[in-house]
Amino acid sequence: MLDETYDAPGDVLFAVLPHPEAGPGRLALFLSFSDEFAAAAARKISHYGKYSYLVFRNGVNQAKGTWPVTVSPLIHDFIAEEVIP
Repeated sequence: MLDETYDAPGDVLFAVLPHPEAGPGRLALFLSFSDEFAAAAARKISHYGKYSYLVFRNGVNQAKGTWPVTVSPLIHDFIAEEVIP
């Protein structure tokens, strides 16, 4: 996913994951080392609606991405059946 380490005072992580115990529910994590940069990142999160995770450094987006889709009601595996002429 990310090859960089984010552990500076101005670094913030926001990630949305499937909740392990809430069925279709989601779990959001917001981790910050400082109140100042947490506020700066929080103001920007709504602008990145399609992403699963965001990383900010000193209020500036450094990384963003989406998790791979493994299960979805929009995915259908067709089973090949023998066609009889």
